[in-house]
Amino acid sequence: HTIEQVGLYNSIIDDNSAFTYFKNALLEEFKQLFPTISESDLLNEIQFLYVVMYSNDYFEMDDPQISETLIFSQNRNGEIFGATNHWLKVCSDFFEVSLSAAEYGAIYANLIHLHAEIAFFKGNISVFFNDYLEVSHIKDETNDFYDSLMDFFYQKLIENKKYKKIFINKERLLPRYKMIARKFINIDSQKNSIKVHLISVYGNKKLAYLQNLINRSNEEHLEFSEDYNNVDLIVSDRLYAGISQLNTPMI
Repeated sequence: HTIEQVGLYNSIIDDNSAFTYFKNALLEEFKQLFPTISESDLLNEIQFLYVVMYSNDYFEMDDPQISETLIFSQNRNGEIFGATNHWLKVCSDFFEVSLSAAEYGAIYANLIHLHAEIAFFKGNISVFFNDYLEVSHIKDETNDFYDSLMDFFYQKLIENKKYKKIFINKERLLPRYKMIARKFINIDSQKNSIKVHLISVYGNKKLAYLQNLINRSNEEHLEFSEDYNNVDLIVSDRLYAGISQLNTPMI
């Protein structure tokens, strides 16, 4: 039984010189190995193999294939490319950092391949590969600065419902988003403080105690604000009417 043609794959196969090279390298050999299978069916098998490999690829900062990915992705349509462009726009606004050309390229290339896996396959197929984004940088992530920020970043990301089919896969995406951020987005947690507004039913008398308690139990650099506007996080002991409609993350 051979694999049927999948039109969804066309977004990364059409006019792709890398796929053309891959196909030409395998087709004649496949014809010799499987003489009873038609050429069209063999092409479907080669396409599927290419898509599996494409969806599990990753790039280091200096990988020469990054430039090829950027050139190929220019003016491409489809959810994979749209979701990646949206991710980078939200990233720029959220982190307020200027990425170098090398950082931007590495992030873009890794996201394209990651979003391809999400679009083409159900479940995590990376068990077939040594996925660097999954296994590197083994560390204690408790109170990790990037871990906290990316949770908030993801909430901003999914506000755009246009790419819901991709971004809804939180359990598969968020761990890799965090790894990409740690590897390619340079944020100094001491220079980029998190602005926090505290509100409590016990009033201002308890706020100083709460601030001290939070500071002692948290490694991030926090800046407390008396105004709940333009803060990164609201910490409250209940949901008050005045803040319930805000887009600011609350705990």
